Amino acid sequence: MSDDSGSQGGYWDSVTAYQPPADRIESVAKWRTPELDLHGYYLREIPGPVWSMTHLKELHLYYNRLAALPEGLANLTELTWLNISNNELETLPDGIGRLTRLTRLDGQDNRLTRLPGSIGNLRHLTALYLDNNQLTEVPGSIARLSLLSTLSLASNRISVLPGWLATMPRLGRLVVSGNPLAQVPRALGERFGIS
Repeated sequence: MSDDSGSQGGYWDSVTAYQPPADRIESVAKWRTPELDLHGYYLREIPGPVWSMTHLKELHLYYNRLAALPEGLANLTELTWLNISNNELETLPDGIGRLTRLTRLDGQDNRLTRLPGSIGNLRHLTALYLDNNQLTEVPGSIARLSLLSTLSLASNRISVLPGWLATMPRLGRLVVSGNPLAQVPRALGERFGIS
């Protein structure tokens, strides 16, 4: 295959119909499409114009090299799905709490050591994936997510699970395998089959 087109090769051409990130951003801005997919570009920074695309409902930034997200993320208040998995993030901006329409947040396979308290403002969140990070505790702000049905925290550094997880009304799936759990509250063990 010739490399005249500037593509990254046959794999990306066949799987993602490779377009440079700038072209994708321009197209989404022009046509106001609700989804922007910038996965797999190994970007260290997301271009500034993305943070003014207030019409976006889905933003896919997985498989990049992002070490931080700007506070501009808070401008994207129409987002219902944010996928920031497989990056190098150590924390999330406090402004993430303004994304109150989010129903799904994929943050697995990063370096997250903590979550901002504002995560509890995501009242419509039903699925939160934080596997393979460096979290040492389950933040209390998660208790405010009354619609949460899936919480995946596998392979972190969590040693104690809070008892309030057992009282979350809609939580049907709790994944905590691969953590150095020293103790599991009885109610959690019974409800989710954790030993």
